[in-house]
Amino acid sequence: MASCDLNEEIKEKLRKFSFSQAINSAMILKINRKENTVVVDRTIENASMEEFAKYMPDSVPRFILFSYKYVHDETDQYSRFSVPLLLIYFSPPTVQTYLNMVYTATKLTIMDQLKVAKVYDISSEEDMTTEWLRGKLKGYR
Repeated sequence: MASCDLNEEIKEKLRKFSFSQAINSAMILKINRKENTVVVDRTIENASMEEFAKYMPDSVPRFILFSYKYVHDETDQYSRFSVPLLLIYFSPPTVQTYLNMVYTATKLTIMDQLKVAKVYDISSEEDMTTEWLRGKLKGYR
């Protein structure tokens, strides 16, 4: 299964986003099936996982490139924090098998191009919570 192309325009947008100083900002990506390329669906600034869930379609996958401020110890006001670049692959259970395969193959291309810190898969917008993400990042250094 071939992945979709990342043309130079989208590569540049992704590079700019990955090197930006944006915190808790996301770029939601989708595949343009007519052109077989990855395109930006929307950009969201100063948002939470719960807000991203509002933009997830019922039957089509999405990629969320998320620059997340992770505070290592929330009980300590002076705790250090990291801002990892995360790739979250949202694939609802109702997605067509072929489309899921195309998105999965493309996920590997995006991971390779951007050198993201972590990659997570999720299938339900109800599960898209800050608590879910913090649980995934536990132990991240």
